[in-house]
Amino acid sequence: MILSKFQFCSYFKILTPSQTVSSYKLRRYYFTDKVLEKIGLSFSEYQKLKTFDVETSAKIIAHFNIKTESL
Repeated sequence: MILSKFQFCSYFKILTPSQTVSSYKLRRYYFTDKVLEKIGLSFSEYQKLKTFDVETSAKIIAHFNIKTESL
């Protein structure tokens, strides 16, 4: 499964009022330096992405215990 930042925000109900990705909340509360290191992304790589690759998506889903049927 491929996961996007939009799907992640939607799942955790952190979209902005205009229904866009809340970059601030993603970085501040979810994708901290520690998490990025664990999933194998640098901050600059993370910033460029809108959609994670299959391997990184799997790591994110496992780390945050995301129920894929809810995506």
